[in-house]
Amino acid sequence: EFARDSYLLLIEATLPSPELEGPRGHLTAEEAGEHGRLARVARVVLTHISDESDADRARGDAARTFGGEVEIAREGAVYEI
Repeated sequence: EFARDSYLLLIEATLPSPELEGPRGHLTAEEAGEHGRLARVARVVLTHISDESDADRARGDAARTFGGEVEIAREGAVYEI
């Protein structure tokens, strides 16, 4: 809800796959993309991708659930909003 209709959603995608049960503090790339789709944002940028995950695969997974282009955050990058 906090990101509804925003232009840019910078969102973490730490988990390579969902944790089994209980509350958790991190998202998968698919879940991050879904948050972007439900919030109707224009752009999704993934951050905090785990060393256990492949960044290109995470981008593709998020793009499928988001329904648009997804970027991977880069150190020193500037994102205009």
